[in-house]
Order: sequence, then structure tokens, then C-alpha cells
Amino acid sequence: MSIDSENSLFKQIDSNSIPNLIEFEDYFIVDSMPLEVRKFSRHDRVKICKDKLETAPSKGFCASQNNWFYGYKLHGVCSVSGIFHLLDICVLFLKVFLFKN
Repeated sequence: MSIDSENSLFKQIDSNSIPNLIEFEDYFIVDSMPLEVRKFSRHDRVKICKDKLETAPSKGFCASQNNWFYGYKLHGVCSVSGIFHLLDICVLFLKVFLFKN
């Protein structure tokens, strides 16, 4: 599309109808699910993706399935109309807090 054809297109579009062409959302649905790399019973034998700590899979707990898994966590943000706006794969880190008496 050339610049002239884009200019003529924008001249034909009524300025009152532009908000109807752009989808605005007030509400979003956020959900997550485990991405299992390997069954948890065999997680100590995994050799892939262990080069860097930032990208290494780790163990996590899925409360909805009531089980432990070894891998990553997939988070999705979707509009009420069902359009995904964001997908993200997160690395799970096991955090240990030490307290002194």
C-alpha cells in the first residue's frame, strides 16, 4: 500500500466510527497451567535446558491438579471475547527463607 492509498483510506473513514474499529477491554481473564518437561518421578534424570539457571526447568506444585510437576508455568491473559493478549512461560524458582532466632 502506498502513502497516497493510505491517505485516501483515512479520508474515507469517518472519525466517529474509529472507536468502533478498535477493541477496548475493561476486563481480562488470567490463568496459568503447568508445562511438564518430564514426569516428576524422573525429574532427576533430565539433562535438557540446564545450561543456565535463568532458563532451567524446576519443580512446582499445581493446586488444581493436586500434584507436583517438573517444568515451567504457562500464563495467559485473554479478553472476555476470547482473544489472547499475552502468553508467557515462566521459570519456577524454589525460594528458601532462613530465619535467625
